[in-house]
Order: sequence, then C-alpha cells, then structure tokens
Amino acid sequence: MSAFKGKSLPVDRNVKKVKTDLKADIVDKASLAFRDGDYDKAIHLFELGRSIWPRLTVWDYNIAVVQHKTHQYTKSLNTYNAVLKADPKHVNSHLNMSNVYYEMGLFEAGAASAAQVLSVSPEDGRAYYNLGRNYDAMGENSKAEDAYKNSIRLSPDLPEPYIWLAKLLGHQKRYVEALAVFQNVPEAIQGHPDILNHIGTFKAFAMGDWQQAAAFYRKAVEAKPDHWGAHVNLGLTRLTLGDFEGWDQYYDRFKIVGGIYYLYDRPAKRWDGVESFKGKKVLVWGDQGIGDTILWGSMLRDIMAEADKVVFECDKRLVKLFRRSFPGLEVYPIDKAPCKGVLKHVYDLHTSILDLGRRYRRDPTTFPSGDYASYLKPDKRLVDKYRARYRDGLASGNPVIGISWASHSPHVGVPKTLDVDSFKPLFDEFPNARFVHLQFGPDINDVLRLKEMLGDRYIIDGEINNYKELDKLAAQIAACDLVVGGSNSNIHFAGALGVPAFLLLSHGAALLWYWQLDGDRTLWYDSVVKYYKKIDDSWESLVRRVVPKVRDLVGELNDRHQLSS
Repeated sequence: MSAFKGKSLPVDRNVKKVKTDLKADIVDKASLAFRDGDYDKAIHLFELGRSIWPRLTVWDYNIAVVQHKTHQYTKSLNTYNAVLKADPKHVNSHLNMSNVYYEMGLFEAGAASAAQVLSVSPEDGRAYYNLGRNYDAMGENSKAEDAYKNSIRLSPDLPEPYIWLAKLLGHQKRYVEALAVFQNVPEAIQGHPDILNHIGTFKAFAMGDWQQAAAFYRKAVEAKPDHWGAHVNLGLTRLTLGDFEGWDQYYDRFKIVGGIYYLYDRPAKRWDGVESFKGKKVLVWGDQGIGDTILWGSMLRDIMAEADKVVFECDKRLVKLFRRSFPGLEVYPIDKAPCKGVLKHVYDLHTSILDLGRRYRRDPTTFPSGDYASYLKPDKRLVDKYRARYRDGLASGNPVIGISWASHSPHVGVPKTLDVDSFKPLFDEFPNARFVHLQFGPDINDVLRLKEMLGDRYIIDGEINNYKELDKLAAQIAACDLVVGGSNSNIHFAGALGVPAFLLLSHGAALLWYWQLDGDRTLWYDSVVKYYKKIDDSWESLVRRVVPKVRDLVGELNDRHQLSS
C-alpha cells in the first residue's frame, strides 16, 4: 500500500513521541503542504526538522515519501535506505520501497522488499498485498493469488487486495471466482467506492450485465463524487447502452490521476463541452489510437461547418490521408508540443476530437450516413494499382477479401485477437478467392499458418508497410471487395472508406463501447456489419455464422458486376 495514498501524509510512528510544539508544528505544516501538492515546501520543512533533530528518522522517512510521490524514485530509495541504516526494522520504509520498485518495473526487488517486511512483521497484511502485486506483475499467478488471500485474511478491511485478487482471477477468465471475491467483502468496506467501481467493471465485462454495471458505478460516484474513474466508467457504460448523455461523464477522463488518457497542453482554453464554436478558431487534436482518430473523424465536417477556423493535429501517419479527405482543413502531425504550423494561428479553444461527440453525436439521428459516413478519400492512383495487382489472373466473380485478426492494444488486445485458424470456414467457402494480408505486426507463426492454408491465395504486399504507411494501407483496403476481421484499425479504415466489412466481436473485455450492444449495424459506419460471440464461444463458431452473410454480399457484388477482372 502506497505510503502517500489517502487524504494526508502518513507520518512515521515516531512522531507520537515528539514532545515539543515546534516539532509537531513542523510535521503538521509539512503534512498540510504535502496534501495541498506543495511538495517543495514539504521537503523544505522536513529538512528543517532534520537539521534541528538529526537523530530522528521521521524526517528522512517523510522526505522519502515526498520524493516517491514526485517520482524521484532513485532519491526516494536512497532516502529510505538512510532510514533503514538507522533503524533496520523500520517496516514502513521496507513497505514503501516495495512500492517504489513496483512503479519502476523492478518487480523482483519489490517482492524482496515486501518479504523483508514479513521477516520482521509476519502478520502484516499490507506486505502480503505488496508481495502479491509484484508477483502479479511478474506473471507468478499462483504466488500472487496466495499473497492476496493472505492479505485479505490478515487485513480484511483493506479494499485493495480484494480488487487485485478479482482482477487476477478475471485475467485468467475465472469470472465466477472473481465475483465471489467481492461477495465476501466485509460489510465495513462494501460501500467503498473502489470496490463498487470494480464490481461494476466485472458486471459489464465478465457478465455482460451493463445495466447492473451502471448501477454500481452510480453507487461509487454517490460514495465519492470525485471518483473520476467511476465517472468515466459510468459514462462509457451509458454510451454502450445507447444513452448519449454518457459523453458528459466521459469528458472527465483526464481528471483520473495516473490514467491512460493524455490531455495535450495547448495555447488556448480547453473547450468545456458546451460553448458554441460559432465564430471561433479551434484547434482539434487526435485522441487515443489510430482507429479512434478515424472513428471520430467524421465530426471534423461538423465543426468545420460551425467554426470560423479549424486546425487538426493527428498521428503523422494520418496527415496525408486527412489532408486529402478534408479540403481546406489544415492538418499537422501531433506531438506533446505543438509544431510551427499549429503555432502560426491564435486559437479561442482547443479540444480532443473525441469530445466533439458531446456536441455533434447526442442521439442516433446525428450520426453519419451514406456518403457522409464514408469520409476518407484514398489515393485513387494507388487503389487502381493495387486492385489490378490483386485481381491479376483472378476469374470474374471471385472476391478479393482483406483479413486482419489481431489487436495490439495494451489494455484489451488479447481478448480482441482471433487465432488465424478461425478463418478456415471462410477460406473453405471461397476456394477461388484471394485473401489480402492487412494485419500489421503479425506473429510470424500466423503468417506461416496462413500460407500453409491458402498457398498463393494469400497475398502479402511487400510494397506496403501496414504500420508506417497508412495512406498506402487505406488504398490497399479500398482495393479489396470486402474486409473480414476483428476490432482493430483496419475495420475503422474500411468503414470510413465505405468498404463492406464484417466485424467479429466478443462480449466481455473485448467489447468497446462505440460498437454498442444492439443490432448488427454500427452508428459510425454504414458499411460495417457487426457479429458477436459469447465470451466462452470460439472465434471459429462466429466465423461460421458470418460466412452465409459474406456469401450473400459476394452474390450482390456479382449481380452489380463489381467482381470483374
């Protein structure tokens, strides 16, 4: 458990022995400065105390806590070691050092520090929790599970061990056991906002019960109105359920301390989600990944129609494609600091492209349709070139099908990823089709297996780097008759290009809110049809269900003479 987690600075127990008002006053003022985020003042006060009473370990201990809080990890470890040199059995220093090592990614050292606590205090539930987290990070699942259970046994009123044990079990798809962990939480902490928030997450992603998830997130927010994680989770859940008021709560995602979201610092006021853009000069920046930027891209038309001037920053790999697709829009590569092209303008507002949903996607009728939905414009010269290449020698009536199967998302990539053998029903149904490799960063074993199954029908275009050359990738996808694959950027490209696509989804952790739950059509793309499998069903069973729909589409394309060589 982190030394600085909570409402105030955890003060060394030795402070209780302080008899003079001056010493206590220094500790109180330093603790207040720490709580208010004035870390320089806190260190200054603790250093003052150390200069007057150098033999007390309280000063170095709390200096180390502040250094840890401000991510001065090496300094923090050195200062904790100074405490331990004076007092080798200083439990909190060992305990906090295990946290520092964890945050540095030095998990073996973190486990060793936690074990050091247990050698001094074998009934310390906090140490078992820290031990479990470090084992967890090392992939030592069995040891981590035992450590979390010991932490719960010894410190039943700590909420964190329940949460991390449930997460560990969930990652192993032991969902029933994970939920049972929360059912055994003692009454004293059943209303803890972190517990409620995580129960909501398991209800949504493990059980698929999004209504129940929303109820738990609401309880978490009621228990702690500034629990921004619960705010955001509630917003995402509402959006998943088709309640577009969820945009308003998702807007708060940048308030999550240490979260996955990054708020760019730009020379203007951040848009508040309400103010009109009329007559304004607005800087819009791409948010999250490539696929996300493409997903929200249709809203650039909306803001360009309303604002006086719009400048857009996005991943440098998308710049060329977006400039072609939005004539008159200035597009620049994004970075932590804005480039010169961005800085040549003075802006009234800046905003994430995602947050434009608060203004332009408030109900299903506001989503794009027809030509408005297929807004990306590929390089026609490249499209013709690739299409001629892929259809060369292919008899009329046979489709060119783009395939991709893996997501490299650090958070939900694994449950979104298909095994390539799952495509076999599709390959068998179209023995004369060609299958174009769209996947970036594939496992070489996947490539070898596809080559084994398909032979010359499997096309890997050596001219295209599917990770770096996204303008070429867009043209490659546009050259295909249709695309079949999991939830990754290729499906977003297909949808925004108007290419027919069959999206393979799984309930559970793999389900992203913007695909939503109901219907087989997406709100964002007219050309994408979505199909779900249950968490425990195989991907191959889902592909078997999709094959007849692909066959129907191929028939329609033939009727329109769109599969001619």
